[in-house]
Amino acid sequence: MGLQPYPAILAASAAQERRDEFHDALDLRYGSRYKVFAAASMAEADEVLAAIHADGRRLALVLSELTLADGPGLRLLEAAKGVHPAAKRVLIADGRDAGVAIEAINRVRLDRYLVNPVTPAAERLYPDLDDLIAAWEAEFGDHHAELRVLGHRFAAQAHEIKDFLARNLVPFHWLGVDDMSGEGRLLADSLGLSDPVPTTVLLENGTALREPSLTELAEAIGLAEPVARHFYELVVVGGGPAGMAAGVYAACEGWRVLIVEQHAPGGQAGTTSRIENYLGFPSGLTGGDLARRGLEQARKFGVEWAETRPAVALKAVRSYHVVVLADGTEIACRAVVVATGMQWRKLPLPGVDRLVNRGVYYGACLSESADTAGEDIFMVGSGNSAGQAALHFAQDARTVTLLVREPSLRAGAISAYLADRLESHPGVVIRPHTDIADVAGEDRLTGLMLRDTGSGDIEQVPAASLYVLIGAVPCTQWLDGTVAMTDDGYILTGDEVKGPQWSLPRDPLLTETSLPGVLAIGDVRSGSVKRVGGAVGEGAAAVQAVAAYLRGSGVAHPVPQRRR
Repeated sequence: MGLQPYPAILAASAAQERRDEFHDALDLRYGSRYKVFAAASMAEADEVLAAIHADGRRLALVLSELTLADGPGLRLLEAAKGVHPAAKRVLIADGRDAGVAIEAINRVRLDRYLVNPVTPAAERLYPDLDDLIAAWEAEFGDHHAELRVLGHRFAAQAHEIKDFLARNLVPFHWLGVDDMSGEGRLLADSLGLSDPVPTTVLLENGTALREPSLTELAEAIGLAEPVARHFYELVVVGGGPAGMAAGVYAACEGWRVLIVEQHAPGGQAGTTSRIENYLGFPSGLTGGDLARRGLEQARKFGVEWAETRPAVALKAVRSYHVVVLADGTEIACRAVVVATGMQWRKLPLPGVDRLVNRGVYYGACLSESADTAGEDIFMVGSGNSAGQAALHFAQDARTVTLLVREPSLRAGAISAYLADRLESHPGVVIRPHTDIADVAGEDRLTGLMLRDTGSGDIEQVPAASLYVLIGAVPCTQWLDGTVAMTDDGYILTGDEVKGPQWSLPRDPLLTETSLPGVLAIGDVRSGSVKRVGGAVGEGAAAVQAVAAYLRGSGVAHPVPQRRR
């Protein structure tokens, strides 16, 4: 097999001088690993796109000015998405055209909008494009390109492994074995795998991992490493936006910092197909992009990362805290920030557990979208996560039916801009006044019983996939009896812990729990705003509080806890 040709970058401008400037600037910056093309018109761009496709190249990035020689540049950006859906798309416009650009962001879902002039390139072009190129390479680049996952589509472990790899931005090839004449089945036969074929991960060096645990897989591909030391100034438990923000700001103080994360960077936010209300990103960004940026920034400042090793207990020993991991590792530290976030609420149905990850999924693994091509799938939920997931899966599925208990979609917690898109999307069906009465299927989901919450009528429908996004519960079970919490498991902090449960003469610090030196931030904290921006802000504020704690003489020791 020959070497795969360099991926491509396409820049389009009607003006010869500006087109040459774009080409030269892009070639200078990225020419060592990308083939750069330029076009003056939509017609020329179509020819270039066809040539890129014929050469077997992948299109990584396409830039276009607002007006080309034969029409609007937005037509090119839309056409590029049709042929190369993974390509990052950038619109370049004059400042007076900002309104048109913003409308295009909402309609075409651009990745970035730049304002002319984009020179000097080092200041006005490269920083944005470097970011987009890095995001594309993280998901579609050549590292781990030969990683293959082999198995049955509706095997629970296959879903768990694909979800884990996708959330960690590790590209892989999925080879299903359900098609008896397909590539996956032929490979399974060549490996001598018995039927039902066990979920198998094939590494680049030829090693085959049969039904590996996530920790085994993470260690094999270099995602998980042993904890480097046994003492840190700060241990952050949870690697979502709040936890990573705390880690970054703490490392900037010169502290030794460890982030402990059970699944993948980004937490629940990392699974979101689009975050559009985070300040500074008018085009929005995926949860995976946010997670990648946060982890890169944390590592830049020296933050250490421990993945697939969840915390299971917290102990106070004299003036220190000890975080106990699932593998028995004990890590001592002066302060702890708890940012363990939320997990999706489970469906309260007796037969659903046997079908989890076999057609019933909590959350929406974005890598599963391609598998639903041509199918009619169901989602349940009325928040932004459900809405964004519905739009993402509607790119592949024949239809996405969004089940909403409320009288209408807008009666839930969804943002108005997202409701507008869902209601106008031809592939999204919204069913208000509907919940799930039961599920059907033995080894995999085959159908749903839908109940009209008004009349009580039951309708049975065939279904192969159901994605459940119906709210969340805090991940605090590991702290039960250690810090004060509400009856539903949210951690009390600050003024909420004053009284018999507080042991020191000083007042609790901002976001400090009932155990001095242990702080809680993000969704897990009682009273938090449940937004990415709020979580990042709490991470920064928590570091200030930790600094005050370390300067003081607060002693960490257990005190009687009670729930209220």
